[in-house]
Amino acid sequence: MRSIFSKFALAAALALALAFTFSCSGGDDSESGGGTSSPSSSGGSDDPCPNVVTGDGTMSCGGQKYKTVVIGSQTWMAENLNYNVKGSVCYDKKESNCKKYGRLYTWATAMGIDAKYNNWWWGGSDVKHKGICPTSWHIPSKADWEELIDYVESKNGCWDCAGKYLKAKSDWNEGDNGLDTYEFSALPGGLSYSVDGFDCVGSHGLWWSASATDNDLSKMSDIGDRERVHVSNSNKNYLYSVRCLQDE
Repeated sequence: MRSIFSKFALAAALALALAFTFSCSGGDDSESGGGTSSPSSSGGSDDPCPNVVTGDGTMSCGGQKYKTVVIGSQTWMAENLNYNVKGSVCYDKKESNCKKYGRLYTWATAMGIDAKYNNWWWGGSDVKHKGICPTSWHIPSKADWEELIDYVESKNGCWDCAGKYLKAKSDWNEGDNGLDTYEFSALPGGLSYSVDGFDCVGSHGLWWSASATDNDLSKMSDIGDRERVHVSNSNKNYLYSVRCLQDE
């Protein structure tokens, strides 16, 4: 009986530890814990929109039109990707959340590579890696995100403040809305730990980068209830948003 109880207690403790790897209450600087597995998906090589039509501040593909914005020397999608590829989900499994926040993806799904690379070293290059982005666009690398952050902070003469200027003016929890100075319009679309576990909508926007750091981790960018954009490691099996960056 004691042995059975001990095993139960250990399992419960492990589950609790995994559940709180990411904290929505203020951002977890470690951001490197376990997490549960996502649905199996190869990501595939499907192109969501091979025939991209770029207009004045917009980009149309896959039957959808996305706003775009030039910030410094970079051209970003000003909305989260909403490409319905196998393995992606809407927050809380509600289509209305996909329309508002875009879809959530594991790292391998966003990269358009086999799902095994969520738990295995990927030997490719993160430089202009297209992934599931439209033709002539790519999954931003850690360096791409840092260029955006550095530009915003240098223009505003501050440190750890880029989130304040990149956040949308509405839809964040009370008191956490941003200035949206550059029309990046970052929204708090939250994340999924698994197909049934969702958290942080209203308080955190989280986006993948193409830069893996080891078998299980890749860099991601988090804008939360503070002013900064936090670039850190996260488990590849978590499901985050995607912002695509135009090739130069």
